[in-house]
Amino acid sequence: MRTIGCPVKKAYPGGEGTRRFFGLKPIAVLLSLLILAGSLATAACSSEPASTNTDYPLTITDSLGRSVQFDQIPERIVTTHPTATEVLCCVGGLPVGCDTTSKYPPDVDGLPTVGSAFYLSVEAIAGLQPDLIIIEALTQERFLSSLSPLGVPVVAVKAACLDDLLDSILAGLDEIFGFSHSMILVPAEEAGVLVMIASRGYPENGVGAEARIGEGIIGVVAEAQKPIRISGLLRALLYAHAVGQRARASGLCPPERIPLPGLASPESQLGIPLLVRGELVGVLCIESEEQYRFHEEDKTSIELLGSYLAIAIQNMQLQERAESAAEEALAAAPEAAPTLPVHPPSRVAARREVTYYTGDELIMVDGEYLIRSLPARILWKLLTVREREGRAEFTNRELRLDKSLNLPEFKDNLESRLLLLRRRLDQKCPDIRLVRRARGRFGLELASEVTLSTRP
Repeated sequence: MRTIGCPVKKAYPGGEGTRRFFGLKPIAVLLSLLILAGSLATAACSSEPASTNTDYPLTITDSLGRSVQFDQIPERIVTTHPTATEVLCCVGGLPVGCDTTSKYPPDVDGLPTVGSAFYLSVEAIAGLQPDLIIIEALTQERFLSSLSPLGVPVVAVKAACLDDLLDSILAGLDEIFGFSHSMILVPAEEAGVLVMIASRGYPENGVGAEARIGEGIIGVVAEAQKPIRISGLLRALLYAHAVGQRARASGLCPPERIPLPGLASPESQLGIPLLVRGELVGVLCIESEEQYRFHEEDKTSIELLGSYLAIAIQNMQLQERAESAAEEALAAAPEAAPTLPVHPPSRVAARREVTYYTGDELIMVDGEYLIRSLPARILWKLLTVREREGRAEFTNRELRLDKSLNLPEFKDNLESRLLLLRRRLDQKCPDIRLVRRARGRFGLELASEVTLSTRP
């Protein structure tokens, strides 16, 4: 098995795997990144054993299940959607032509255009004499028959959902680079706070855990918007832990609601800000029990990777919001779009007591902390509507229109908050589930009786 652009599946200690990975030309990196985020493309493989000297020919399986072979490194690339354009530029390349909606970075301004996602110009593409065309699988599959006569490799990529994207990013870090302990945090609705939305390699996934900007490696990375690499952590962390325990015992600071996951004996950490055009989308944190695990080359390489991840996460959020609106429009039509089948959940607990604390905007389940802020307000709305109206089917649109939730009018990140809530419920209350029905629609399924109460 072999992944494009990476001659080794696991990174050697000291970062050799990532040095080899990013030692390739930009297009090899681009293809590898598309593969890494499995929701944008599927895993690439080859039946031949990996070689550190010969990378071609390579065969990948794209998002349409098609095998695409590269006999040499492509040099003239046409991109037909903004994600591929931004990623290619991010790793130092530049397409010879792109779609009309690709506006960033400024380097693409003035490039020849090949039409939009819905009206590609095959003639314009052919005139650019490309040796690789990257199309969007969901909207442009119908162009394959027209592009085939050009005799140029065409790779179809697509985005499934934010949930899949985050999981595939962390899985790729593990499988390709050998970084088995990682986490992603995104800005919370509360200013100065980051909330964990995905992790890998820890017994407790820590979904919903918070980090304040300026505190710890994650908070400092977010504040400085610069990557940070730390080695020799164990002694300092043991001292800080002892100080923290003493402070909590003295009542000087409150206990953490949800602790961040972490290794018992960490020796190295690498924090990377996920930035899009200067805006913080999140923080990627990787840690290891090996001393000096992350070298300067690793920091540079993963920083480059972080630029792509930020683009992918932000584009995914924007895409899900746009597709949610389209799905809701279809649902309102006489023939609604098909939905996923509803499977009644099995009984898990006899009864759950759910309490909403209005002053702190947090929810406790059977006396244990579950979640706070916007996800807590959303869950409380869903539970009260179900109790009052007997309704268990909801749409993203109605949440956005509900003024009581206090969603920001711009960049509400509702999809990421629903993902956080769904994962937190899966972890702590599997008998209360949010189940996706279709884009922009979901159901509230209960496998136990739920008693609702409020407290100040």
